[in-house]
Amino acid sequence: PSECLAGIIVVGLAVDYVIHFGHTYLEASQLGLEKRGERWAYALNTMGSTVIAGAATTFFAALVMQLCQIQFFNQMATLIMLTIAYSVAYSLFCFMALMYLVGPEGSFGNIPWHRCRARRARLTAPPR
Repeated sequence: PSECLAGIIVVGLAVDYVIHFGHTYLEASQLGLEKRGERWAYALNTMGSTVIAGAATTFFAALVMQLCQIQFFNQMATLIMLTIAYSVAYSLFCFMALMYLVGPEGSFGNIPWHRCRARRARLTAPPR
């Protein structure tokens, strides 16, 4: 039971920073930034300090949990600290490096929602 709780929390913590960077990278195109390097720099400048601050506060909260006398909290704190450390390292050094090298440029990868809605409307419309 406690392992299930830990698993759910760890999955959320593990993807959090990558999602922040990825979302900001994609949203940079709405500001007219089309090249990978521009979008990469915008994502790092916009979310870098936020991600580091969030990771630091979570890491130090888990560090305080290490002082608990209940074994579950010690194990959970270790799991949280390791997850945060790996997640920050991966998001900054692997994910952002991949976005710089092969991330989408221009409108590549964008889903044209207006076309999807129109197609769905045609498919769900009653036959004439």
